[in-house]
Amino acid sequence: MSDEFEEHEGLIDEDPALDFILYKEMEKEDSKGQKNNNSGCCVLFFAVGASVATIGWGITSYFV
Repeated sequence: MSDEFEEHEGLIDEDPALDFILYKEMEKEDSKGQKNNNSGCCVLFFAVGASVATIGWGITSYFV
């Protein structure tokens, strides 16, 4: 059993149980970060749409 721990000695800490707990916490943080990336797409879509609408309004008010 101790041979297995020597192969993966101290990934984050020397205690393998603590390594496992920290690894699981890092996975949770990574999955939370991926969920928040969806809002960036909506903001970009809104910004592009607002820009196109403003330019369109400016062009139509110039010719009318």
